[in-house]
Amino acid sequence: MHRKNCFDIIRLIAALMVLYSHHYALSGYNEPVIAGFESPGGVAVIVFFAISGFLISQSGLRSGDFASFMAKRCRRIFPALVPCSIFVFLIIGSAFHTHDLTSYLTNDVLYKILQTITLQNANSRDLTEGFIYPSGMLGSLWSLPVEFACYLVIGLVVSISNSPRVYPVIFALFFIAACYVIKTGYSDFFFNVPVDLFVTRGMCFFLGASMSMSMKHWNKRNIKIFSTIMVSIYLATATSGVDHKISGYILFTIITIFIGVTFSDALIKGRFDYSYGIYIYAFPVQQLCINTLNIGFYTSMILSAVVTIALASLSWHFVEKRFLFRSAGSREKISDSVLSG
Repeated sequence: MHRKNCFDIIRLIAALMVLYSHHYALSGYNEPVIAGFESPGGVAVIVFFAISGFLISQSGLRSGDFASFMAKRCRRIFPALVPCSIFVFLIIGSAFHTHDLTSYLTNDVLYKILQTITLQNANSRDLTEGFIYPSGMLGSLWSLPVEFACYLVIGLVVSISNSPRVYPVIFALFFIAACYVIKTGYSDFFFNVPVDLFVTRGMCFFLGASMSMSMKHWNKRNIKIFSTIMVSIYLATATSGVDHKISGYILFTIITIFIGVTFSDALIKGRFDYSYGIYIYAFPVQQLCINTLNIGFYTSMILSAVVTIALASLSWHFVEKRFLFRSAGSREKISDSVLSG
């Protein structure tokens, strides 16, 4: 699988794009915007969801039932969140909590860690008082419950029919829902899942899944070039916010998949996947570097990247990989990795 694609490298680049983009926002600047559409971090999340849908739909076809499929997904998402939440709420919290530290350590830490590892968006604003961006330490984790909801949809497909023909239908439903939420500005939560983000990013996820199920029909050079040009022209000439947004989501999804299946991986080749670790650790590391060190914008960005990659490496080799390959009977290829998500 890894010799035939370059999704590992794309995910790594996307994770670093999130770090790059967030560094502007966390430093008090406006994030750059690509094609008048999304920030680099926003595009990176689309990339993650597109790859996840493409690969995890294949994992669904290989899974025997809902329980075995979701067990694989849970082993990918949740174990890495435990040390990350300990790092944020125990280690950083002990140093930066501005109120009653004893009460915080005895009453709040365990609760916040449990909230984080169960995707409940634990409040960490008490650790960022006085920061340039005071809204918390774990701002990037919003996408995890969204992706987990997409996993649940695939799990239902696995348990009901597990037919490749289902995915284009699901994509069409998400497409319609995405047009609606963009046009109306609808925003609400369902079990901590932001509905508007779920349907728009889910559209990318299930477009990736649909492309995975129909690869033999479109994986031709002329089709890929023509499709990319046509969607790019539509994005550039879209006359409404709905058209522009929808075409942007579709364009970056298909470009991601086209690049991933066209080029081979000569660097990582499935040996590791630091993208998830970079994604979950970058935000708190950047908050610390930006707000506690007076070293300048780009210097703090480089330092944040170095520290984050080191933490991501530890997370992969000592936590994530061990759970992914826990038993020979349930091994998932590294290509099924989350954002991760």
